[in-house]
Order: sequence, then C-alpha cells, then structure tokens
Amino acid sequence: GNPAYQHLGAGQTTTLDVPFTVTDKAGLTSTSTLTITVTGTNDAPVAAISTGTAVEDAKATGQLQASDIDDNDVLSYTVNDADKPAGFSVDASGKWTLDAGNPAYQHLAAGQTTTLDVPFTVTDKAGLTSTSTLTITVTGTNDAPVAAVSTGTAVEDAKATGQLQASDIDDNDVLSYTVNDADKPAGFSVDASGKWTLDAGNPAYQHLGAGQTTTLDVPFTVTDKAGLTSTSTLTITVTGTNDAPVAAVSTGTAVEDAKATGQLQASDIDDNDVLSYTVNDADKPAGFSVDASGKWTLDAGNPAYQHLGAGQTTTLDVPFTVTDKAGLTSTSTLTITVTGTNDAPVAAVSTGTAVEDSKATGQLQASDIDDNDVLTYTVNDADKPAGFTVDASGKWTLDAGNPAYQ
Repeated sequence: GNPAYQHLGAGQTTTLDVPFTVTDKAGLTSTSTLTITVTGTNDAPVAAISTGTAVEDAKATGQLQASDIDDNDVLSYTVNDADKPAGFSVDASGKWTLDAGNPAYQHLAAGQTTTLDVPFTVTDKAGLTSTSTLTITVTGTNDAPVAAVSTGTAVEDAKATGQLQASDIDDNDVLSYTVNDADKPAGFSVDASGKWTLDAGNPAYQHLGAGQTTTLDVPFTVTDKAGLTSTSTLTITVTGTNDAPVAAVSTGTAVEDAKATGQLQASDIDDNDVLSYTVNDADKPAGFSVDASGKWTLDAGNPAYQHLGAGQTTTLDVPFTVTDKAGLTSTSTLTITVTGTNDAPVAAVSTGTAVEDSKATGQLQASDIDDNDVLTYTVNDADKPAGFTVDASGKWTLDAGNPAYQ
C-alpha cells in the first residue's frame, strides 16, 4: 500500500530485487538476492474542480481536469444531458466547448456575468469513477437595441399620445429615443423615454374633412446606454373632423335700370367641402335673388330704385348664411351700392280758368321720379295765346282783358 506502488495499474507488475547477506556465528557470509514481483490493482481516478471563462457571442473551450495515479490509465469524461447548459458540449477526452452566442446568454449586458456550474464524471478503463464540477464564468457584451414599427391614431383638434416601441435583450439597459427636427410633423413632440404627443389642433390638419385621413410617417432612432442604435418608423393616422365655414363680408355694385350679379363670399378649410348659401326672404331687398351656390342677382330696374337721381347712391345690406354639408353655419353681410341714373320728367295735362277782363294764374303740372330733381317749364312763343306768360317754375298768367277775348 506504500505510495511507491500506487502507480501500478491493474495487473501491471514491477520486480523488486533485494540483495541480502547471510552470516554465521563464526562470521562467514554468503550473499544472494530476493526477487519480489508486485502486481498492481486499479486505483480510482480523481476528478478535479475545473474552471473556464467565456464571452457572450464567442466560443470558449477548455479541458475538464482529473488525475489517475495508475500508469497509462485511460480516462473518459461525461456530462449528463440534463446538466449541460445551453450551447455546451464535451467529448470523451474532456475537451469542452461553450457557444456563448447562444440566445440563453444574450440577456447579459456589457460586463454583466453569469456562472455556469457543470457537474461531470470521469471514468477509468476499469470503470471506477469520480465526480467534480466545471465552473464557467460567462461575461456579457452589449447588444444593440431593436426599434420596432410603431403606430398611433389622432383626431383633428385633439391631442394624441403614444409610446415609440423598441426592445433590448440586455438586462436593465436604458434606451433613449430621438426624432430629427426635420422629420417631426407639425404639432409633434417626443421625449427621451419615447413618449410622443401630436397636437392635431395644429393648422396643418385643419384641411381634413370629416372622416378624411392623412398618414404621418415619423422615422425615429433608439439608442442604448453604450451608444448602439436602431431605427424604425412611427406611423400616425390623423382623422379629420368637420370645421365650420366662415362667411366673409361681400360687396357688389349696381346701376339703376340694369341687372347686377355677384358671388357671396365664404371659405371652408375642409378639403372638398360643399357650401350652400341662403338669404331669408324678409332680408331680400327688392329685385334681389340668390341661388344655393351663392350667385346673386339684383334687378336695379325695380321700381324701388327709380327714385335715385343721377349719381345718387343707396346701400343695401343683405345678411346671408353659408352652410357646409355637415350643417355647420356662418353668417355675414352682402353690401350692394346702387347708383341712380336720370329719369325723364313726365308732363301732365294741366287746366285753368279765366274771366274776361281779369287775370288768371295757375301752375303747369309735371312729375319726376328722381329725388330732388329740379324742373323748368317753357312754352314756345308761337304756342302762347294772347295775354299768356309763363315763368321757368311753370307758373302761368293769362290776362283775359286782352282785346283777343273782348
């Protein structure tokens, strides 16, 4: 059992030659040799604690450690399948490989470590065994974040919010989000956490009609704390609401005895909205009409305007309403300036009475529809009877004492 013989394998022999001397009492000697054959027995192998290191995304290799004091013994190594960590393999010689690119290690952040304990068994050729553990320390590396396609919806005149989407397999990584100013649509903002806001009350979206949509594509970048980046796109669908039309002050001109036309004015910011115009009957001036499209006509030949003298004006204020196809309304006023033209006076049959030898007077009769017109009267000399005179105001005198009436 002396350690000097432990190296002998099962059945292996070694010969020990031990010279010896024999001496009698008279001191005479003789020498010879003792030969001992020592036959070995099998000693169990001894598995040793083994260690290794690996870096995420790379392959690591190493050797399981064991010893066997027996000369020339052959050792084989095994690891139960249930004890093999992801990406691990080992051959019978004890050479192991760990593929640290396996998904199981992708969660490790830069510098983060995890320890794998792999129990193993070593067996000699006689079947004796020993067990120990391989400990592998896996150190993580930084994985880039992955930006995801993100979507959102907004309604005109309201604020919408949402979250940009991205993932990072690394444990506890911190992601920040950015959108270039040139890529931000009107009313859009985003903070570093990826929370975005769209103010769809921005004038850029007011043109959308009720139910009309527009799509905003917003490219964004996500960055992890180590500076690796990924890009994707946020798509926001903005749905329009109905905006009321805006009636505008409208003007027109007309000349007495002629027809004038014009267009009532209004606007509607909604794309392709259809506007209709109305004027209450009670608000329509004489000779005025309007159709649903807002085209108006004024017949200034109407008697209501005949009193206007040449160059005299009157102003007609016509309140009107514009309505969009959703029924929203707005009101304003059409102002028409009507300019008069001169109308001819109308001389009327006039009568008078006189008594011989006395004077009679009277007034020639005429009318002029024009306001404040001044009329002058004349009688041709050839048409004046004896004793008759008339002034420009139309006042006439007949001297019936004239011999012509004696």
